[in-house]
Amino acid sequence: MKAEITSMLPFTAEDFLSPTGERIVADRYLLKDVKKETLQPGSLVVAVIDKKRALHELAKVVELKPEQRLATVELRDGFQVELSYDHIDVLKETAPRQMWRRIAKGAAEVTKDPKKWEEKFYQLQSGWKYVPGGRINASMGTGIKTTSYNCFVIPNVGPTPRDYANSFGQTLEIQARSGGVGMNLSQVPPQGTLVPVSEKSRKAELQLVLDVWHADLLDFLAEDYKNSTKVVRVNSEFLRAVEEGSTWTFYFPDHEIEGYDDNWTGNLEAWREKGLPVKQGETHSAEELYAKILESGAVVVQDLIGVTLVPGDRRGTIANTLADMWEAMMEGKRVSVVLSSLRPRYSYVRGVNGRSSGAYTWGQLFDKGNQVFGQGFGPVGVGEIMSVGCQLTLQGGSRRGALMLILNDKHADIRKFISCKQVDGVITGANISVGVSEEFMEAKKHGEKWTLGYPDISEMQEFNGDFQEWEAAGRKLNISEEISAADMWDEMMESAWKSAEPGVVFMGRYNYMSNSHYFNKIVATNPCGEQGLPAYGICNLGAVVLSQFTMGFEDSGQKANFADKEKEAYIRQQLLKHFPEEQAEFFLHHIKWEELEVTTRTGLRFQDAIIDATYYPFEENRKNQMNERRVGLGIMGLHDLLIHCGVKYGSEESMQLIDVLMGMMAEWCYLESVELAKENGPFPVFAAEKFLQSGYMKQMAAEKPHVVEAIKKYGIRNVTTMTVAPTGTTGKQQLPPMPVTA
Repeated sequence: MKAEITSMLPFTAEDFLSPTGERIVADRYLLKDVKKETLQPGSLVVAVIDKKRALHELAKVVELKPEQRLATVELRDGFQVELSYDHIDVLKETAPRQMWRRIAKGAAEVTKDPKKWEEKFYQLQSGWKYVPGGRINASMGTGIKTTSYNCFVIPNVGPTPRDYANSFGQTLEIQARSGGVGMNLSQVPPQGTLVPVSEKSRKAELQLVLDVWHADLLDFLAEDYKNSTKVVRVNSEFLRAVEEGSTWTFYFPDHEIEGYDDNWTGNLEAWREKGLPVKQGETHSAEELYAKILESGAVVVQDLIGVTLVPGDRRGTIANTLADMWEAMMEGKRVSVVLSSLRPRYSYVRGVNGRSSGAYTWGQLFDKGNQVFGQGFGPVGVGEIMSVGCQLTLQGGSRRGALMLILNDKHADIRKFISCKQVDGVITGANISVGVSEEFMEAKKHGEKWTLGYPDISEMQEFNGDFQEWEAAGRKLNISEEISAADMWDEMMESAWKSAEPGVVFMGRYNYMSNSHYFNKIVATNPCGEQGLPAYGICNLGAVVLSQFTMGFEDSGQKANFADKEKEAYIRQQLLKHFPEEQAEFFLHHIKWEELEVTTRTGLRFQDAIIDATYYPFEENRKNQMNERRVGLGIMGLHDLLIHCGVKYGSEESMQLIDVLMGMMAEWCYLESVELAKENGPFPVFAAEKFLQSGYMKQMAAEKPHVVEAIKKYGIRNVTTMTVAPTGTTGKQQLPPMPVTA
């Protein structure tokens, strides 16, 4: 008996995917019909099967009940479930090839010959030879204000609670538009500096309030807020329903109408008085609902007194409310935060192709904010706030936000930061790394002591987080501790062994190697760590699928022939530096070098076009990127290529082949960027002599001097051209349908 892998999407041989790849591309990348105008029996949809766990599955519509806005959908395994229209996304694109056409058209529109480059950009992606970064797949050509950049770094987090909230707001804005964020926490004063550390519970200092009409009420009652008091605000209408034994229906303003942001203040009565539409939620027995409220332990009130804050329903107002809460607490005041203004769980968020995590979930942010206030802030506390925000951001599909937190190696709290993740539940929504300086590595090498500290609190506004720069300028640190550099290094390694973090980012070495060393200092990396970036720095990604450029397995008997004999001789020469003649000849004709070059060069042009074609969440991002035009072309399928070549991954032989392979790709990328400079001019802040003094370009000069000569003569369009990023969800390559015998 034979069983075949079945697909729900109408694939062809050009764009076929495995079931896992099919689900991922449908959920995260294919364009959705947000208004559900095309919804009908037979429609392919992404169904939200479990709201709590954000579980999404590809399904087909079986039956519709338009009056109740309900749809019965069938999953791949035949299981059927009835869902609200609000919990299904209709696929407007139903195959990767449609996505490729949309992306190619969107990117080509900014070129001098859109028709020519649309076809080239389509062929670039066709057959999974090259895969754009996930954010390009999800955004390019859609008209939606999401970003095509995976990688962002915001300016260093400033020293005051208002600064923490402002950085938090920037992070939310970027993550809501599907970018990942990195930041440096080194300007944040040590724990207990701004606010004393408190040992007592702060539950009474913060009330989290939800109105009885809000659709998230039951989830709110079930949520465990460890650092605040849970309050349900009831009204006379609800109390009457309880007394009369009638039902109670949840409501919320229709957040999809034009003017919602301008009219919604969190007051449902005022909204209704304006005659504006509301969405009806579930209906329950009022008496049973009241019993659940009392059983939950929530305080029941009709009116609030004291400092009452309403966070609105926008990312900026949520961040401002967090700052207002902290400042009120610094004045010794108790605070009530009314969560009712925030839309219910899984409501669609217009303009950013995402969904709300829910009012009750945002309560976790203010609850954590109260906790870190009581713990005296510090980099770990501020990191916890950023981490919670990251977990609360639901981007397009089931994707969560991504975050990297970095603290430089001389900060007074660095040892607390190094070990923080050994405590369960601390900073669970972010990666953390230590920013390691050249000076620290020298101290470790020579068995020297290493001092930790922070400037005097009166000087914190003048400090930019660079301890070496501060001391070099003759400024003093308040030294908090002296430790052996080797012992501190061991602490980092032990913590990484115990909890998989922190990572280390060699910040001093990074800036020495960086092509932007002379005008844009690297301050942090993106969440996955592959891209060091300056303040407001961004980078788009794409990956050449190396496994598509071989003649199959080692014993296939197939050979790749060159059309260009000079190119063949040049690559042979590169291979002969590392391999004996017979082996060099095998690699020369088993890898499709010429096709790989075309794909690499076209990929570089494609990613450069994305710079001009995409939306920018912040003007500062746009200005910075237009100045340096940073792109990161990378790879996937390297292990497959090595297997095809009969080379063991990690062997000395593999290192030598990778050296040739990546050396050629780097050469092609930099030379293609030179070609772009000839056509459009170099990036605006290019200065040949300074650019060529970077550690990377010095290495290029030693290995490939003709590339450096071309840059000297014509300039270069992009400050960087390559980065090797992880490709987890975009790495679902073409798989042929394989019959399985049972």
